[in-house]
Amino acid sequence: MQRALGDQEEARKLRKQGKSVREIAEELGRSKSSISVWVRGIELDDAARARLRTSEQHASGVARANGLETIRSQREARWQASRKAADDAWRARLSDDRAFLFALALYAGEGTKCSHNMVEFSNTDPRLVRAALVVFTEAGCRIEQLRVRINVHSAEQIEPAEAHWSRVTGVPRDQFHKAQIKGPVSGRRLRRGRHPFGVCHIRACNTDARQKVGRWLELALQDFAAEHDPGRVPGFSTR
Repeated sequence: MQRALGDQEEARKLRKQGKSVREIAEELGRSKSSISVWVRGIELDDAARARLRTSEQHASGVARANGLETIRSQREARWQASRKAADDAWRARLSDDRAFLFALALYAGEGTKCSHNMVEFSNTDPRLVRAALVVFTEAGCRIEQLRVRINVHSAEQIEPAEAHWSRVTGVPRDQFHKAQIKGPVSGRRLRRGRHPFGVCHIRACNTDARQKVGRWLELALQDFAAEHDPGRVPGFSTR
């Protein structure tokens, strides 16, 4: 009882000096809830308020920095786990899978490579879109994660184009984003039926998949470099 009374008096004294509840709790070895009750209603002079404001800003900055560092560390650990899984799959089977390597080469040319958390592929050829989906599937993208957007030249193309690309990709039309109309083209081009279903953009926001695909691209280039040094590849110069 005597200690509690003494701590209460000390807490009030420290508060008047402009110390925060957290600082007082740490100094007296008491809970912040107890300190908060003990110092409630204490009036602070200008110097004490300034000191308290500085202390709270510092504590907030430290907490924010610690929180950001924790987030960065956790993110890096997830990325490393994804890349290790990609390494394991590559060594076990993917490096010899011709269909997968073809799909990966397509992604290298037409896929998004600048994002940390998204895989995306765009093309007008349904055969190439289907092939690229091999990479999406291998990376762990589920059908419900896929989103499709089409680019067409007229509003009349939207309905048949969405139906077409839904059949090609297997993605339900309620997972399609609003189509983009790029404007009319020449009648000659339309008569020839060039790209009657527009351009299909298919993507998945999946950080694990993006890290795996990025790692597979690195491994494919490493294997290529090991097998074909610049002096042996036609068109390359060693100078």
